[in-house]
Amino acid sequence: MRWAVILVVLVTLVRFINLLKTPVFGDEGLYCYLGYQINQLPPQDSFNLVVNFWKDAPLLPVLNAAALKLFPHLPPLWTCRAVVTVTAGLGAVILFSLGGWWAGLFYLLNPFSFFLDRTILMEPVLNTAMLAFIAAALAAMKRGTKLLLILAAFSTGLLLAAKQTGVLVLPIPLVWALLKRRQFPYLKPVN
Repeated sequence: MRWAVILVVLVTLVRFINLLKTPVFGDEGLYCYLGYQINQLPPQDSFNLVVNFWKDAPLLPVLNAAALKLFPHLPPLWTCRAVVTVTAGLGAVILFSLGGWWAGLFYLLNPFSFFLDRTILMEPVLNTAMLAFIAAALAAMKRGTKLLLILAAFSTGLLLAAKQTGVLVLPIPLVWALLKRRQFPYLKPVN
C-alpha cells in the first residue's frame, strides 16, 4: 500500500503542472467564487449561504473556502483546482485500498479522470466521497466497531454534501455485503 500512496502522490504532483492552462468552465468560477464568498461574509451569513442557498452540494464550496483561507497569496483559480486535484488523489488512494493495483492504475491513467480531476467541478469530489463511503461502510459491516460505524455515518454525510446524486450509492455496500455474506459477520440474518 505504501507504493500505491507514493504513486498517487507523484501523479497528483504531476497534475499540479499547468493547472491554469486549461480554459475555465462557468461552473468552476461559481464554485471558486462561492468559496471566496464564504470567507468574505460574516459567519452567520456564510452558514446561511452554505445551508440554505447551496444546500444541495455544499462540500466543494466549503473545501474551496478553507483552501482560499489557508493560501490567500496563491491565485484563487489555482488554489481551487488544487483542492479538487488533492481530493481526487485521496480518492485514488481509497480506490487502491478497495480494488487493488488494477483499479488504482485505471483511475490514475484514465484520461477522463485526468481531465476532470484538474477542474473545479463536483464530480471528482463526489467520486472521492463515494469511495470513502463505500470503504467505511464495508469496514463497519465487516468489523462492527463503534469507531467504524461513526466513520461510516460521517462519510455518508460527506457523500450527501458532495452532491445529491450520491444517494444512488447508498445501497451499494449493503448489496455487496449481502452477496458476500460470509465476509460480513456483523450482518444480522433477516427472517
